[in-house]
Amino acid sequence: MVTMLMVGATFACARGPASQANVPPPSVVAAHGLVYVSVGGRIEALEMASGKVVSTLPAGTPSPDWRRFYTVGQGGLQQVDAATGQQVASTAAPDWAQGVRTSADGSWLVLTSATTGPPSRFEVLDSAFATKPVTVALPGIFTFDGLSNDGQRLYLLEWVRQGSYQVRMYDLARGSLYAQVIADKREVGQLMSGEALTSLTSGDGSTQLTLYQRSAKNEAFVHELPIGQRQSLPLAYCQDLPAPASGWGFVRSTRGDTFFAVNPAAGWVVELASQFRSGAGSFTGANPRQARIGNSATSTPGGQSPAVAVSPDGTTLVLSTWPGLVTVDTTTLKVTGRFLSGERIRGLGFAPAGSELYALNQAGNLLRVDPRTMAKVGEISLGAPLEAILHTT
Repeated sequence: MVTMLMVGATFACARGPASQANVPPPSVVAAHGLVYVSVGGRIEALEMASGKVVSTLPAGTPSPDWRRFYTVGQGGLQQVDAATGQQVASTAAPDWAQGVRTSADGSWLVLTSATTGPPSRFEVLDSAFATKPVTVALPGIFTFDGLSNDGQRLYLLEWVRQGSYQVRMYDLARGSLYAQVIADKREVGQLMSGEALTSLTSGDGSTQLTLYQRSAKNEAFVHELPIGQRQSLPLAYCQDLPAPASGWGFVRSTRGDTFFAVNPAAGWVVELASQFRSGAGSFTGANPRQARIGNSATSTPGGQSPAVAVSPDGTTLVLSTWPGLVTVDTTTLKVTGRFLSGERIRGLGFAPAGSELYALNQAGNLLRVDPRTMAKVGEISLGAPLEAILHTT
């Protein structure tokens, strides 16, 4: 990302209205809700009470509320009902489009090209397929990083060399790349590096936080990018995490501006409050809280992230310790219990009302856990190599 080149946005040709499929309303009635799991590159929605697969979704991207699912390929962009797997709308897509991403509130979509560029291509359109898309073509190698909820600012990683990049902002209204690099105000001019694991957005959509591991300094850190409003001088903020450089998980609390980075194998829980306040328009510089929870855990195999979830009321953090689970009080950051010592858990998710905790073990079985006692109250063996719990309803 050394060379700063700007290419104006061009409007794609009008495609006509999106086609609408005649789809009956969802007929799924789930006694214990739906659990979305990843299975061999696809996503399945399971009725937790029976383990029945009620829909199968192709590779793609869900809307933030998981009501819709988007997939692109063979010159088309499809919008699918996530609960039924049935297509509800479609529109044409460029032949180069290979992926689709969404804004934090789901109102805008970004079609992405292969990351091998140049040139790097993107297309921004609204999720209702109602307005004319905007196409962006840039020399160099750029990958998607984020999109503002108003659909006006596209945030990209510009790859300067192997493993090193910088954050750029493309102004869609002006049709140009912002001249200055978006950098940590403490380290202006420094390239970034590391493996991006998880990106989360604050509840008000003002800030995107991304967990990175294994930076050039062999550190892990959280990169905080204010994407919610236009800034005269765009800046970011990087919060370093304690050693080690890997083994971290990341989750957002139901209190939308609070996040937790956890490393069970090293015994760390770190609470981060969003540094950017949309009302103030600046970083607050608040220091994160961190606590040791004991290092009785072992590392997960294959470098996978530990499982972590926050209860819907925001009071309890649950994380896998391989084996077993640990609960942490989010007010004190102290351990309140250790449970399921015989289980190796690779996925966690609370039912929206908090009545149940769903867990996916190493064997690929889905467990129902009573959050009050943390006792296992049900287990379903699906005979499939389940990989992660993605969402619950």
